[in-house]
Amino acid sequence: MLAGTGPLLQRWFARTGHRDAGDPYFLYAASNLGSALALLGYPFLLEPRLRLAEQSLAWTAGYALLALLVAACGLGVRGRGAAPSAAVVAAADGPAAPVTTRERALWTALAFAPSSLLLSVTTYITTDVAAAPLFWVVPLALYLLTFTVAFARRPVLPHALMLRLQPVPVVAVAVITFLSLDYAATLVVHSTKSF
Repeated sequence: MLAGTGPLLQRWFARTGHRDAGDPYFLYAASNLGSALALLGYPFLLEPRLRLAEQSLAWTAGYALLALLVAACGLGVRGRGAAPSAAVVAAADGPAAPVTTRERALWTALAFAPSSLLLSVTTYITTDVAAAPLFWVVPLALYLLTFTVAFARRPVLPHALMLRLQPVPVVAVAVITFLSLDYAATLVVHSTKSF
């Protein structure tokens, strides 16, 4: 339910006529940052301090609040129609070429890359580096932060520089595979590569 509300709320925001409605992807960055903070906060702040009954009550209250807020957003955009923002209209002025089957297949294949990287790094860290509780949090938090960085309004580093730096952690992982380094170094190198 939570994952499905992101695109819906972005679409509704695009219909509001707000000055930022033409590019609602900053909401995606904020959403992933919130997910990363919750991922790190829950096992260290909430779980040790709340009993299971209290956690269950908190989740129930949180979902009820979410439902109310989504309903309020829906009522807020109700009646606004599908009037696109000026940026969307400007982008749609020229005739767009239809999306080919090859492009769709490429997009689908490229979508598998980050997910499989996350799964492989997490599996490696939690089985071959050290089978310790909560180690899976590190790669997942970094994965969420990559979306925060990718969809930020102002890039942390220029895209061209990020592409040039990309081989560095890949080579580091290749080197570390052949060396017998301690667990901490292996964890850091693999986590850096996944980011």
